Amino acid sequence: SPAAKAGIERGDIITTFDGISIHERFDIIYQLQKKKPGDQIKINIVRDGKTIETEAVMTVSGHP
Repeated sequence: SPAAKAGIERGDIITTFDGISIHERFDIIYQLQKKKPGDQIKINIVRDGKTIETEAVMTVSGHP
C-alpha cells in the first residue's frame, strides 16, 4: 500500500499530516479528503517513542 511504501507500520501513531496536528482519526480522514492523486504528503509518526518524518504520494482521491 502507499502507506507501507512511506514506511508507516501497524501501531505507528500519526502526529502530523502535511503540517496539521492529528488528534483523532477524523482529523486524518478530513485531511485525506482534501488531497488529489499525485499530491505529496509529509507525515510525522511516533514509533517506539521516536518521531519519524516520512512522505507519501496520494494514489487515488482520499487515499494515500
